[in-house]
Amino acid sequence: MTGKNRPAFSDDHRRHVAATLGMLDESLCAFSRWARGHAARGVLYEEHNDLSPEVRHRLRKEISDLRALLRETQKELGLQPERPAASHLIWVACSALWEHLVELETRYLKAYGPVPPDLAGPHDARMRDISARVQHISKMARSKG
Repeated sequence: MTGKNRPAFSDDHRRHVAATLGMLDESLCAFSRWARGHAARGVLYEEHNDLSPEVRHRLRKEISDLRALLRETQKELGLQPERPAASHLIWVACSALWEHLVELETRYLKAYGPVPPDLAGPHDARMRDISARVQHISKMARSKG
């Protein structure tokens, strides 16, 4: 069936399709950065972009072709793009990290074995400082100003 006679997906179907394909498109954004040669670098996180120029070229082409399919699906189902605000994404990431950071305090690290007593004070102070700074980043993002 085509045109007006074609059965339509329900709103629940469309939301599920949109959410899953949105996650795919978000991943394609990261893949695209790597295909352009990007590699994120931090203090304790450093990506190694080992993609050859040939693979990068083929990857960019495949991403382009896949996005064309996503556009067709978007048009066919009337899907709207997700537009998360950077402030929200930062807040979400900080919120997810908070619990993990708290568990770096020595009282929780004891689950992995005894912690030398002379390390507890300085380590815990540093972890509280790191946690406070992550919370500060979260607050800055929420302020948007």
